Amino acid sequence: MTTDPYSQDGVLKNKFGEKDPKKLEILEKRSTIRGWIKLQNELIATPNLKLDTALIKKIHKNLFEDVYDWAGQYRTVNIVKGKTMFANALYVPAALEDLVTKLNRDITSKSITSNNVSEKLAYYYGELNMIHPFREGNGRTQKIFIEKVADKLGYTLQLEKIDSKKLLEVTIESVNGTGRPLKKAFEEVIVTKHFKSQSEQPHINSKSVTSINVSKNNYDLER
Repeated sequence: MTTDPYSQDGVLKNKFGEKDPKKLEILEKRSTIRGWIKLQNELIATPNLKLDTALIKKIHKNLFEDVYDWAGQYRTVNIVKGKTMFANALYVPAALEDLVTKLNRDITSKSITSNNVSEKLAYYYGELNMIHPFREGNGRTQKIFIEKVADKLGYTLQLEKIDSKKLLEVTIESVNGTGRPLKKAFEEVIVTKHFKSQSEQPHINSKSVTSINVSKNNYDLER
C-alpha cells in the first residue's frame, strides 16, 4: 500500500482533528463504546434480523460514525498486515456478498448443527477477517456480526471471555496455517442461548457495560 488517502502523517483522518495516535485511540474507544451500546439495543429490538452485508455495514457505521467520515463504507485501498494480505479492495463488495449468501444458505439448509457449529462460526469469522471490508475496525465489526450469527442459530458466543491477544493469535493462525485453534477457542465460549424470546432480552445501558467486557475485549482486538 503506497498511498493511503485515509491517513495523514501516519494517523487516520478523523472528525476530532486529532493528530496524536494515542489520543485518537482514547477518543475512538469512548465513541465506539457509545456506538456499541446504541447498536446492541437496536439489534435486540429488531425481530428477524437479516444477516447480510447491510448489517455488517450498519455495525461498522454505528461504531465509528462519530470518529470517521467513511464509517460503514468499504475500503478503497489494499491492506497488508505482517505477512497477511487481505482481499483486494476491488473485490471486497462481491466477496462479502458471496460470503453472506453462503452463510444464509447454510442456515436455511440446516447444515450447521450442534456437532459443527463452532467449526462453522470459526470458518465464517476467519473468512470475514480475510475480506477485511473496512479501512479500520474490522475486528470489532466481525466480532459483533459473528455473535449475531450464533444468536440466529440458537447459541450465545461469548467472545468477551477470550483474551483479546489470544483471539488475535488464533485468527492469524486461521489465515496462515490451520483453523483448528480458532475453532477450539470458539468451542470454549459457545453456549445455548439464554433468552428464548426478544422480550426476555435486556436493554443495555452504560451502567451494565464494564471495562472488562467492552473496553478490553471488544475494542482492543484489532487496531
